[in-house]
Amino acid sequence: MELYLIDIKIKFALLPVIWAAILSLSAITGGLAAEAEYPPHLRLSIEGVIPTIDPGLTLDEASIEVTEQLFLGLTDFDPETYEVLPELASHWDISEDGKTCRFYLRKDVTWTNGEPVTAHDMVWAVRRNIRPETNSPYAYMLYILKNSQAVNSGEIKDASAVGVSATDDFTVEFRLNHPAAYFPAMAGIWVFRPLPGKVIEKYGDQWTAPQNIQTNGSYMLSAWKKGNMMILRKNPDYYDADKVAIPEVHYYIVPESYAGLLMYENNDLDILGGRCLRLPITEIPRIRSNPVTGQEYRNEPSFCTYAYGFNVKRPPVDDILVRKALCAAIDRRMLLEAIGEGDDEPATTYTRPPIFGAVSPAEGVGIRFNPVQAKKWLAEAGYPGGEGFPDITLTYNVSETHRKFAQAVQTLLKHYLNINVITDGREWAAYVEAISQPNTPHIFRMGWCADYPDANNFLNEVLHPFNSSNRIGWENLEFAELMDKAQQNTDPKQRKAFYRRAEQILTEEECAILPIYFETAQYLVNPRLKGWYHMAMGGQHIRNWGFYEDISPRAAKTEHYAGQHASKRSKFSLEEILSRTYYGNSVWQWAATLTLIAFSILAGKIMYWISCNIFKKLTEKTETKLDDILVDMTEEPVVLAGVLAAIWYSLKLLTLSPAGELWTGRIFYILTVFDIAWLVSRTADALVEHYVVPMTEKKETDLDDMLVPMTRNLFRFVVWSLAVALAMNNAGYDVGAVIAGLGIGGLAMAMAAEDTFANIFGGISIMMSRPFKIGDRVRAAGVHGWVRNIGLRVTMI
Repeated sequence: MELYLIDIKIKFALLPVIWAAILSLSAITGGLAAEAEYPPHLRLSIEGVIPTIDPGLTLDEASIEVTEQLFLGLTDFDPETYEVLPELASHWDISEDGKTCRFYLRKDVTWTNGEPVTAHDMVWAVRRNIRPETNSPYAYMLYILKNSQAVNSGEIKDASAVGVSATDDFTVEFRLNHPAAYFPAMAGIWVFRPLPGKVIEKYGDQWTAPQNIQTNGSYMLSAWKKGNMMILRKNPDYYDADKVAIPEVHYYIVPESYAGLLMYENNDLDILGGRCLRLPITEIPRIRSNPVTGQEYRNEPSFCTYAYGFNVKRPPVDDILVRKALCAAIDRRMLLEAIGEGDDEPATTYTRPPIFGAVSPAEGVGIRFNPVQAKKWLAEAGYPGGEGFPDITLTYNVSETHRKFAQAVQTLLKHYLNINVITDGREWAAYVEAISQPNTPHIFRMGWCADYPDANNFLNEVLHPFNSSNRIGWENLEFAELMDKAQQNTDPKQRKAFYRRAEQILTEEECAILPIYFETAQYLVNPRLKGWYHMAMGGQHIRNWGFYEDISPRAAKTEHYAGQHASKRSKFSLEEILSRTYYGNSVWQWAATLTLIAFSILAGKIMYWISCNIFKKLTEKTETKLDDILVDMTEEPVVLAGVLAAIWYSLKLLTLSPAGELWTGRIFYILTVFDIAWLVSRTADALVEHYVVPMTEKKETDLDDMLVPMTRNLFRFVVWSLAVALAMNNAGYDVGAVIAGLGIGGLAMAMAAEDTFANIFGGISIMMSRPFKIGDRVRAAGVHGWVRNIGLRVTMI
């Protein structure tokens, strides 16, 4: 296991030898794993990072997953019907006017330190999360409570004004701004979950560290090696602990889905897939057709919509006609078929059916693929045939799936509309920062997964122009009014009508977002798991799963397949090996790339031989020396540039991970910059040596003899300084900050280099007053000698 935790961190697909070694080791360890017994704990994967396990700060899928295991919500959902069920609350009631909800808490729920979980913990959590200084990303979910939005905006300073209170130790009362039939479902969301206030007040940001945290769920935090793994252990004080069958859960941080698949196929993961680490989309056909993984493959419903948002305040996508043209140019069905994303359904609306208020695809709401109409709209916007249309940026959080979809959209818009799209993959934290108004990019990934089964969660809480995060920056008043009416109305028929009209405005008339598809959750599930099921919303119910006892890996497969073929995964026929993909690329892609790289190097050697043995001989026959100099000085840099270009295009045959693609581009950019600097520097130096120096030697004055060497050195310094600055900037360093840092340290440097500066000023004085010149015999400090060179800092005798 440790081997994989190290190996999967290698992200550069430019290192095929290392990948080959990994695959070889995988085959060996996979064979051993097939014979070994399963470990007693559950092994799951998380892509990239677990940003937080603080329920009040939870936002991403990984944090939602872990929070579900550690903290109880007032309510939960039935895994089959998704009806609201009691969890921390034993029951609840709602007032006749629908504006007051009381939840009655179980009295057998405790924190891991033994103290009871009370209604006061609920009140403390809500007040803490609504305060603006907490910066809770889900604070808008609390806006349904009286005075909550005013507290969050700072208009009201006292958080106790929020509509939540404890009527006794085990009864919490919520006072709403308006009736909401969906509030019991909403009350189970992480931002509503009780928190250990005393612990948070004592430890601050460190309260979630393993040695400090107090939880109340079915599992408790045992270890957290950030960027590596997290271990949860069964909570012995959980009120239903006797029914929790899995003693430990190990979450492994995996950088990409191909590494996760490798781990799964070598029995180092029990489950792969879902929202925390998707299956590699290019591998799904092989997974489904394979006699082993085909039996372990699952395709489950997921209440998620994959979509892109437009920054409607940023030209040129501030123009409705441009947004409509972009939407109509996307062939969603072809896109899904080409990328191979399982059984997902193309989407033209945002709310994912069958959630309440969602519009059925059969109703025809939204903009469908129509390239002819797309071109007309673009021409009406003033860009016929894409002429004059500026480059636009599409930003996504790094993931193999997100990258492929971004590139597909980029290709479709170029093909149908002649529009250039720059794709921009970013790590999670940088991505969240990038999609915040007013600097949101033109287009950005804006998928959404339901927190509770009501269109209010998709349309109002994500897109309300004034009462949500509103990352798209729009201000449609009719949409806002519809959301307000749908919230305040309790008639299901009228609420559905409001939501339908809102979808029509959002995805058709204003086209403020670009829906791509309604997601399904695709998994590989080890047959040793007992009672596994998928939750389409929120985290998974690990507490209800178990293991088949006393079953070895081989026996588990035999029992699961009921006599079907269950050979070891590590042994493949030659045909299967050749048909497999390794980190997103087939054997033929790897072979073709390596072959082209080898030919690139060989071609470089041939180019160099031609330059030395043919071009130089030709230039020797001409009267001018200029061509000799140019050929001699440019042959190495030009050959290197040719080899780099050939290798770059060779690598285009590979499907690289987002990190691999990013760093490959950076490395080649840096090498190209340095190659150009080398070319300019040596060519300029040679021209000065052959043309300028002879001219200065003919003049009587010696000043030019001293200035020419200094000018040559200064030119070299400037060229290479620019090259280094460009390289640092491309590598992600803030060159401006570095320069500023140098400015701050300038005084200290000046003091440390006092003698050096004194020498430099002395050199300038010698050049200006000219007490001696190169070739004179002088005496200094008792030493006699001839002046060989006069520089800024040193005069050589």
